Amino acid sequence: MILCPACSNEIADDNYIRVFRSSYGKTTHKLYHCRTCDLEFWHPRDIEREYYEGEHCEGYVELHSGDRKMPEWCKPFFERFHLRSGRLLDIGCGDGTFLKAAERNGYEVWGVDFDRKSIETARNKNRLNNVYAMSLEEFITFASEKNISFDVITFFEVLEHQDEPGKFIETVKKLLAEGGFIAGSVPNRNRLFADSDRKLFMADYPPHHFLWFSGDSLKIFLRKNGFDSIEVFPIKMKLFKLSEWIESVMFGRASKRIKNKLNIFFLKRDASGHDLTKDTASTEKARRESMGISFLKFLRILRNIVFLPSALLIYPEFNRRGVQLYFQAVYRSGSTVSK
Repeated sequence: MILCPACSNEIADDNYIRVFRSSYGKTTHKLYHCRTCDLEFWHPRDIEREYYEGEHCEGYVELHSGDRKMPEWCKPFFERFHLRSGRLLDIGCGDGTFLKAAERNGYEVWGVDFDRKSIETARNKNRLNNVYAMSLEEFITFASEKNISFDVITFFEVLEHQDEPGKFIETVKKLLAEGGFIAGSVPNRNRLFADSDRKLFMADYPPHHFLWFSGDSLKIFLRKNGFDSIEVFPIKMKLFKLSEWIESVMFGRASKRIKNKLNIFFLKRDASGHDLTKDTASTEKARRESMGISFLKFLRILRNIVFLPSALLIYPEFNRRGVQLYFQAVYRSGSTVSK
């Protein structure tokens, strides 16, 4: 029997709904659906730090660069969250982009991430001090020794990575002050064209994502673990971004190659816009490279414009569901870590 990691419901070993073989580690994973709490989860689930630090998922190249803009899934926090100040901990803080914005908005910010490269970026690029390269278990020991608890704990795009979500949320509760808040986001497994999205971007599979949440399963999970005043909202995508997404799905890997070349080009530039390739290559070579990249960028914009009519057609339903789900809730049973 397989146990649901969210509610411990028993599921027969052969009652899986799909199989996936990861190219990383060559492990075969099976997807199960729990009819008790509506969670879909992969088995086995083994979190590996090297997967993230080794940039086996392409998004971590940008994350480690320190040039990332604030992700769309963080923005609802500043629009919908009820508490406007306090001590805030961001679990899986990455490069600290969200924490920097929260600091500007009046929060005392702390962060933890087991990806050491991300923490280096948070310290060096975003000038954050209270950010730590630790596992969550190590951090709770650290917080206990410092006699620290938090008014707000956020975890954006983190819950779906957990091998033991029940253990994760119990640790979160231990770090919360009395009446503390949580907020975060998860990918919406019921987003429009989810399977097409997954075929192109493999990040939704193990060993990156282990849990697939719906709005119902997310609410059930939080309620079961003692949270109330639970709010869940779809995170919407801007029209031009949706057009770009359609173009990516239609053109598949060709579109990804163009995007990767553009990313590489812009990662070669420093904060002032200076092209670092000119320090190591001839001016003429750098000029030709710049012209080539400019053409690719123009071509991509043109293709995105072509797909705008299609984006307009699906825009209402796409955003009614949301690519991600933003959530926030209150835990009223106190904390085992004193403030």
